[in-house]
Amino acid sequence: MKRRNRVIQRIENDYAEFKKELLSLNSTEIYDRSYKIFCIEEIYIILMNGYEFTGEMIKRILSFRGNVLEQIYEEWTHVDFSHQEPFKDIIKHTFSRLPERKVAYAA
Repeated sequence: MKRRNRVIQRIENDYAEFKKELLSLNSTEIYDRSYKIFCIEEIYIILMNGYEFTGEMIKRILSFRGNVLEQIYEEWTHVDFSHQEPFKDIIKHTFSRLPERKVAYAA
């Protein structure tokens, strides 16, 4: 099996492990982890959709003993970034267009 394929398999296994752990939780615990779930889903999608792994990345991923997705998430939580500015922009944009629509979102 090619090393890249082994990395993809590793990421799929880590994702399955993460999901299995989540599904053992009650609904309140799952809700409390909703941001983590969102982030790990995004990380997983990025990695599974043609991410360009370098040889060094492949080597490190294959030798890492923990869950790669959770490690990336942990690194993400230490980045000084907030979604508040993009949300503020979309809130302002939405409020400026409210009179144009009677219903913007329908479930």
